[in-house]
Amino acid sequence: MVVVVVNVVVVVVVVVVVVVVVVVVVVVAVVVVVVVVVVEEEEEGEDKTTRRTKRTKKTKRRRTRRKRQLKKLLKTSPNYVT
Repeated sequence: MVVVVVNVVVVVVVVVVVVVVVVVVVVVAVVVVVVVVVVEEEEEGEDKTTRRTKRTKKTKRRRTRRKRQLKKLLKTSPNYVT
């Protein structure tokens, strides 16, 4: 009789420990996924802004280069009057 009670208690303790471990693992996994998603969203936002500034820099460079080229062309053209 005592052996059966001890066996039942051991089984109940083992089941409770297993359930607690599973719950902890699931909670940790969910937290990790949420943190990773949030960090990725923040990084994407930063990438967009840096990409935009790079793009504007490139277009500014192109515009100034075009202006210079046009001025040179105008000066070298025969119709240019000083």
